[in-house]
Amino acid sequence: MAETDSPLKGLIKTNINDFASWLLDNEVLDVHTLNVELHSEPIRADHLFHVTLSDSRTTMLHIEFQGRSQHKPMRLRMLDYISRLVDEEPNLDLFSVVFYVGHGVGAKDTGKHQIKAPDGRVTIQWQYHVIRLWQMDADELLALDRPGLLPLVGQTQLQSPEETLPKIVDKLQHVPDTELQGRLFAHMIALVEDEEIVKMIEKLVESEELLTNTPYLRRIRQEGRKEGGLDASRRNLLDVFLGYFKPQAVVYKKLEYLLAQIDSPQELDMLFASIFQSDSGDDFIQKVENISGDQGENSLTNGTATSKNSPTATTPEPLFKPYTISPDEKEQMNRDGHLVLPGILTDYACQQLVRSLSYIQALADDGVDDPLPNRHAAEYDPYLESLIAHPQMLGLARSVLGEEIRFDHCVTLNRPGGNQGIRWHSHEYADDDPSLGFIRIFFYISGFDVGDGNLKVVPGSHLFRDPHIHADSNEELIEQWMAGKSHPMTREPLEIVDLAAPPATVALMWTHAAHAVHPRLATSRTRWCVVYAYRTPGRPSGARWITEAYENKSIPGAEGLMSLY
Repeated sequence: MAETDSPLKGLIKTNINDFASWLLDNEVLDVHTLNVELHSEPIRADHLFHVTLSDSRTTMLHIEFQGRSQHKPMRLRMLDYISRLVDEEPNLDLFSVVFYVGHGVGAKDTGKHQIKAPDGRVTIQWQYHVIRLWQMDADELLALDRPGLLPLVGQTQLQSPEETLPKIVDKLQHVPDTELQGRLFAHMIALVEDEEIVKMIEKLVESEELLTNTPYLRRIRQEGRKEGGLDASRRNLLDVFLGYFKPQAVVYKKLEYLLAQIDSPQELDMLFASIFQSDSGDDFIQKVENISGDQGENSLTNGTATSKNSPTATTPEPLFKPYTISPDEKEQMNRDGHLVLPGILTDYACQQLVRSLSYIQALADDGVDDPLPNRHAAEYDPYLESLIAHPQMLGLARSVLGEEIRFDHCVTLNRPGGNQGIRWHSHEYADDDPSLGFIRIFFYISGFDVGDGNLKVVPGSHLFRDPHIHADSNEELIEQWMAGKSHPMTREPLEIVDLAAPPATVALMWTHAAHAVHPRLATSRTRWCVVYAYRTPGRPSGARWITEAYENKSIPGAEGLMSLY
């Protein structure tokens, strides 16, 4: 749903008068669509209307839908939309509303936001109306007595479906315009997530044609050809996929990614026809993968993130700029427990990483928790997955651990302004066997300065192989765990070191190394970071965050990497 249309958007277009009257709490005389492409660097609003109210006042009505597949936080999207709309229509009133779709989505969004100056004064504040469909009661929707809103019932709370559904179906069956009636039933079925509710509606509806409504779906495809070529065709496929299979956000995003690689109108037409013959969403995804894979561009199935400009279809985009680890640096890694490689991430990798990490953050903010997106990041995002077996990633890991390695986890460590950092700690792995190694490879896309979300380390602490290092402050660490200890190799007293890193930096760290993160300044932007962990097999790993299904997934290039031993 993130950056494409959905059945909800089609519902809005079909029934804007009902929606406008409800949202603006006023009868309307006229509603017409405005251009949703906003100038400057183009962005596209979901819906934008010019509304004339019954008392002749006029306003812009701006509507956005937010599911679980947004990259950019909604509050920032709305700030961008609102500022551009005001710039284009400075003398027209504006009413902006966000519909949150999916249980738990937008639970923390009050619709009122502000950014302060260092002295505490408000620099800018903005607000918009928030409607969480998943919190609405279906009877409340029914009481509005606006048929155009009734298809939303599948996204609301149905306390007594056996009582409420017959009333809703009855109202829709009395819509005099038969084509509109068919559209409303089609939208309602597409938006119902509970299969039992779907069955109840099917029994209540007298005409099966109102449910399947294939002439309407056929017309969607035809209108897509007229309105926007390939992009519209892709959006229409996503619309129908969402309505038929009601996929999870990560599956929807995968299909969106795959369709972006298909440039043939004939192939898209073929997929549109085949969606109705698919047994499941996974079945249809497989058909799309076969086509996008045949085209050899950016396929999710090849385990790499290749592009049309890549040297070959199987050669991944470089992850690192040219670099070497000298013998002195290898010695430093073993002596200090960490090694910083400043600025070696490519621009392409940084761009893709920020996009992926933004998406993972949005999933976490929306309450997705099975599995936790930040701990299982590669399971949710194809680009992050592609880096597990990226030749340069494996080359870096093996240069430290040796040839026999296993992937352990991919975890996001994003820290927005005001984040309190993390206390001193270390991690376990084969504490009694130094021959078994475990390293974390951190990608600091944004970099960091000392005193602002920076990494703090104790060189040599890893050599103690102590998994129980914990302290709330530098002082506590010095007075307790560090007290009386010297570096096992240099015999110098242990000391705390604050690191700094420019953007695009990679850092390696042994798992037993004591480390902490300084709080992020409130005025700073998000520090984007992801960590990949690899180890020498031989012992269980307490930090291994891989679902059973993902361990068994076939990821080309990752053969032998995903198992525990």
